[in-house]
Amino acid sequence: MNKILNLDEETQTAIVEPGVVWSTLERKLSRKGLALKCYPSSAPAATVGGWIAYGGSGIGSFCNGSIGDQVIELEVVTSDVVIRTYSEDLDLFIGCEGITGLISSATIKVEKKRDLVPVLASFEDQDDFCSAMHPISENYSPYAVSFKTPALNRMTKEAMGTSGDDKERYTILMAFEKRVLAVADRIDLV
Repeated sequence: MNKILNLDEETQTAIVEPGVVWSTLERKLSRKGLALKCYPSSAPAATVGGWIAYGGSGIGSFCNGSIGDQVIELEVVTSDVVIRTYSEDLDLFIGCEGITGLISSATIKVEKKRDLVPVLASFEDQDDFCSAMHPISENYSPYAVSFKTPALNRMTKEAMGTSGDDKERYTILMAFEKRVLAVADRIDLV
């Protein structure tokens, strides 16, 4: 149950079995000039079926919506051990953690690969972060946003056995399309 059944450049869809790992799917799509519209931050280990069953939001969801917004069709084994295909009423399965049926394949939307650029910023406090994020999110549509508190930054450094700046700061990692960064000089981060 871990096969990529079809990658269609024309319709920008992927049909996959539930055990396909997100990072594997992204690599295969990349070879065709395509990319996932959203995927979990745990993509190196998370499976397509698991994240659909969870109803997750993740990288790319800031501008594309959750995985539920990307699912076109599901093939599901229901409690009466019948395989059925659903293209409507998908919310009966997305986010239901397998309770209403087990996903045996999924057709999901993909998109043309974007030229993304990461931007890292840090802030003294949460108010500075909020003041900066509001105009950024409204005017520049980041592809992805990841926010860390000083405590999470500290724990990450400890877990990795690294040291560095001892300042207690809030950090935000954003990804923008390169074309958006052409106007980056207008972004006021503080």
